[in-house]
Amino acid sequence: MNRTNKVKFLNKVLSGFEVIIGLLLLIVILVKLIDLAFALCSIDITLLAPDFEDILTIVFNLIIGTEFVKMLYKHSTEALLEVLLFATARTMVLPSSDTTQIIVGTITLCSLFAIKKFLLVKKEDNEADDNKKSIWTR
Repeated sequence: MNRTNKVKFLNKVLSGFEVIIGLLLLIVILVKLIDLAFALCSIDITLLAPDFEDILTIVFNLIIGTEFVKMLYKHSTEALLEVLLFATARTMVLPSSDTTQIIVGTITLCSLFAIKKFLLVKKEDNEADDNKKSIWTR
């Protein structure tokens, strides 16, 4: 199996993991919604014992882990930025964040998005620039 086949296989496997994690999180949200309905009706039944924050922490760790694996085999700046984006978002979303962490996280996210938008050159842009004729080479 050559490198491109391995990369395609890993992409499919990790995409499958992300879909499974997303579906499981959706199920947890639905169960928590039912718990909320029971609580609003003053029915003392808890379907899911762990706190949602604990589950969210686990989900974020799994997603960051899959993005980290992608970063290891892709060897690209874009993959590194995605890992940093998820890690920064994780620190902001979790309830242990105070105001300064949220402000620093927001500035960091804005910086990372700006780097991704303005400083990363996509492959299509490089190919388009190569195909354009310069006015100086006529």
